Amino acid sequence: MKKGSKGEVVFTAKGGAWFMIVVCAIGLVSVGWIIVGAITGCVEIIGVEVLFWEVLFYLLMIYSFVWVGCLLLHSINMLKAKITIGPDGLVLDGAIDRTKRLWNPFHRSYIKSDLVVELPWRDIQHIEFAGPESVVGNWALAVIPFNSRVLIETKEHQRYVMNLSLFDMRVAKEIDKYRYKHNLL
Repeated sequence: MKKGSKGEVVFTAKGGAWFMIVVCAIGLVSVGWIIVGAITGCVEIIGVEVLFWEVLFYLLMIYSFVWVGCLLLHSINMLKAKITIGPDGLVLDGAIDRTKRLWNPFHRSYIKSDLVVELPWRDIQHIEFAGPESVVGNWALAVIPFNSRVLIETKEHQRYVMNLSLFDMRVAKEIDKYRYKHNLL
């Protein structure tokens, strides 16, 4: 969090992104080592030599490798993401445009977004936070007091989403301050 001129507060995702890059790199090396070890016979798979379990194991490991790789790309791209909150409005650098419904989970904007959105408070109709339990649908994550996404709808019915999971937890509190002030509930 950095205080700017005119009462603006700038939040960047660099700390969380670097942490996730390290975790993803360790995950990729581990999964890659398991796959290579299983192929070369150094690692015994489940202890049973049944073709079904081996194929299932390889599919699961390849899926895990691809998923962690996509998470690594997302974390690398979040290094430049920032949110500027001020008395005039909100600037989202790295937001996703959700005006059109995207049903494709492999759409490029979910992994990399170069969109910079400047939204004056008077143009915003609604701001909503989505917690981790509503994102993944897991009730067990409801104990985590963290908002993982901010959903913003403008008066022209444009919808923008910004992932908050790699930002400082104070970003939601700062947005709430202006949300209540401008009655954007």
